Amino acid sequence: MVVDQGFIDRFQKQIDVLTKLEKSVSAAIETAHGQIKDLKDGKSIEQVFPVPSKQSPAAQGGAGKHHR
Repeated sequence: MVVDQGFIDRFQKQIDVLTKLEKSVSAAIETAHGQIKDLKDGKSIEQVFPVPSKQSPAAQGGAGKHHR
């Protein structure tokens, strides 16, 4: 099998995707460690995992899609 520039470029793109995934997973693990520490320190689930509001931006006072 001949290794051409196209092969090398595709392989490099795969490595780039994996590197980005590795960074994302590492950040998620770091966040999880902090969250478990907070839970062990007595913080409530609501404090550690706040639930975002389900209101639309317009209902929250922001500009909705029909706001001008």
